[in-house]
Amino acid sequence: MAKAVRTLSPVFDRLMYETGLDALDYVCGQIEEGVTHNAIAKAITTYALGIDGITRYSLRRYLDVKYGAEEVDRRFMEAARKAAPMLVEDAQDIVDNADPSPETGELPKAREQAKIRLWRAERSDRDRFGSSPKGNVNINVTLGSLHLDALRNRASIATATPSQIAAPVDEAEVILDSAAEA
Repeated sequence: MAKAVRTLSPVFDRLMYETGLDALDYVCGQIEEGVTHNAIAKAITTYALGIDGITRYSLRRYLDVKYGAEEVDRRFMEAARKAAPMLVEDAQDIVDNADPSPETGELPKAREQAKIRLWRAERSDRDRFGSSPKGNVNINVTLGSLHLDALRNRASIATATPSQIAAPVDEAEVILDSAAEA
């Protein structure tokens, strides 16, 4: 068993006992709240009391071994998608609560913090927050080129000989109308 699993198993066993959440549910819940992987690892280090060096890498290794990498990827992506609206709200709160006076220099920092949250929201849920959502198709039609194509087609028909336009008739039946004879 990997060292990350041996080290983190007792921590998550205690966490599960206290919260009722298993490790993956706990981490995904934190991601849904907009908490970064680094911050989750730091919080677990603080919670572990005595286990130093829990990193996002060791946390991910533990989850991959315990639950399988594909399941962890799927759950992380779903949690990140759920976090997108919270990130947008956080961005608005940061900008709204920033001191606009130039002396503090708080507004440029707030703007950058908001940008990164909006960027994370866009990457997590492109359908709702992306600049080019999936499913949109851009079609450009240039009327000038369509008009030229139509003229070229008309010119080729006009220069065609009658034998090229109509196929020769091998047999035909002539029916005379009695009203037309009178």
